[in-house]
Amino acid sequence: MTELANKIIELKKEGYSYNKIMKELDCSKSTISYYLGDNQKEKTKKRNNKTKSKPEFVLQKKLYAFRYRDNLGKRVLSKVRDFQRREGSKISITKPELTFNIEDFLLKIGDEPKCYLSGELINLYETKTYCIDHIIPSTKGGENTLENAGLISSTLNKMKSDISVDELLEKCIQVLEYNGYNVSNK
Repeated sequence: MTELANKIIELKKEGYSYNKIMKELDCSKSTISYYLGDNQKEKTKKRNNKTKSKPEFVLQKKLYAFRYRDNLGKRVLSKVRDFQRREGSKISITKPELTFNIEDFLLKIGDEPKCYLSGELINLYETKTYCIDHIIPSTKGGENTLENAGLISSTLNKMKSDISVDELLEKCIQVLEYNGYNVSNK
């Protein structure tokens, strides 16, 4: 158990109220409740796991990561945080204008979400099986907009990396032909 947890329990045994403990230890009421409530740790873990497994939660995180990419394909906010830790500086970042939200994206992908490259059905509950991709890569000028956001299987997203769809298709044809397959265009 942490030092904070021990102090909270000790102060409660001495008759301190939650408010007095908050002032004494400079912590939140939810932290106190977490350590003093019956089975509160288990309840909190269970609640967090339920929330994190919901497709809306996962999509929200993936959309957040999608929106905060620069033209080099890097996460802008993590670079700023790393710089702040290293330099001890307080710089701020202008967040990109939000051009769409999760509801807009859900409308775009529809009731039967599919990978925009393969047409494969994607189960939004299987969070590690899909990504939100920049259809035109950010490294090639693609913007963080709804029109440029595509639902894609994780495997294809790794294959595509930061190349265009046409470049990926050319490489796929090259691999197939090298391995003896006859490929013809539609």
